[in-house]
Amino acid sequence: MTSQTKNNIIIIGAGIVGCTLAWYLSRSYTGKIILIDKSDSANGVTQHAFAWLNVSYGRPNGYSQFRKQALSEWRSLDKLTQGKLKVNWCGAISWQANTEATHQFIESHNQTGFNIKALTQAQLQILEPNLRVLPKLAAFATDEGYVDPVYTTKTLLELAISKVLIIYRIPMYNNY
Repeated sequence: MTSQTKNNIIIIGAGIVGCTLAWYLSRSYTGKIILIDKSDSANGVTQHAFAWLNVSYGRPNGYSQFRKQALSEWRSLDKLTQGKLKVNWCGAISWQANTEATHQFIESHNQTGFNIKALTQAQLQILEPNLRVLPKLAAFATDEGYVDPVYTTKTLLELAISKVLIIYRIPMYNNY
């Protein structure tokens, strides 16, 4: 006689990481998934996050490759949730202290596989007509975007609850 036991999965924290994990697990796990937090979802660090999905800043090294993979995962998550997260893939425009530094920034990132386009003043003016001071050269990272971290967290939580997630709120008290 074989006995199969379903294990419970317990996730501590209902921020963007905990709710994302709960959502991914809820897609295929048939046991209990329990999410524990001291408050409502997205009330901790998540509510202060900038949530800019980017690869263009930082050095084009191993860490930047990790960020590039993270962008790919965000695109996948956006598709898997059928756009419910409202990811805005608008790209990002930036420039450095001078034209040569901006050119080097564009070249170094393109050499490592990032999609960074050079924009002239005229092209930048079309994309951002309200800019008052325009550099001679700007970098446009076309694959970047942003999310509202609180909305994203709450949406992933709702999607997970609709499947198998159970939430517990455990008040935490500091006895100092």
